[in-house]
Amino acid sequence: MACKAVPVPRRHARIVVRSGNTGHSQTEIAEAERRLEEARKEAKTVEANGDAQHKAAAWDNVEELAAAVSHMKAAAKADLLSDPLEQFCDENPDADECRVYDD
Repeated sequence: MACKAVPVPRRHARIVVRSGNTGHSQTEIAEAERRLEEARKEAKTVEANGDAQHKAAAWDNVEELAAAVSHMKAAAKADLLSDPLEQFCDENPDADECRVYDD
C-alpha cells in the first residue's frame, strides 16, 4: 500500500500595527450626528422661549457638537486613507492578504 502525500494548507496570520485609534466607527459618527440634531432642535425651542443666557448656551452646545462630528469624520477619513491594506481588505475580504486565522 503506497502512501499518498496530502498537501496541508499553510496558515498565515495577519497582524496590523497602528499607532493609535484615531478613527471612529460609522456607528459612533451616526450617534454623534443624532445628538447634534437633538441639540439643534432643543436650541430652536430655547430660541423661541428662553432668555438670552439660555439661548447662548444652547447654541454653544450645538457649535461644540458640530465641531466634534466634523473632527470625527476627518479622523475616520484620515484613518482609512492612512492604511492601504485596510482599505483593500474592506473591498476584498476574501483576498489571501486579508484572511485572518485563529491559532
